Amino acid sequence: MLTIASARIQNGRPVVAFTGLESIEAVERLAGLELRIPEALLQPLESGRYYEYQLVGCTVETAGRRIGTVARVDSGPGGSCLVVSGERGEILVPFVPHICVEVDLEGRRVQIDPPEGLLELNETKRIRR
Repeated sequence: MLTIASARIQNGRPVVAFTGLESIEAVERLAGLELRIPEALLQPLESGRYYEYQLVGCTVETAGRRIGTVARVDSGPGGSCLVVSGERGEILVPFVPHICVEVDLEGRRVQIDPPEGLLELNETKRIRR
């Protein structure tokens, strides 16, 4: 078990220091591992921000139509995308306010207003024989 000595956000990414691990070499073995914290110890987030685990499992809908379920959240330099698993396979939905217009954590639902073509973008085309 590790003890967090300090944590901060730098360039949009978390930087965490652990007690007893004082050098880069000492923490290199931790690269790629997942850091888990008991939910009761999580800090509250500002309005409109969510922990990834809160979004996974939410139903994604548009105009009253179910698109699928959030399978995971992918994050990168351009922002976060909801990976939605449904009838069409996986669909990537940018997690931005003008597309993800409502997040209801209590109801486990994300309402989206996708731009034209977004839902079809990752759709597998069927080949006719």
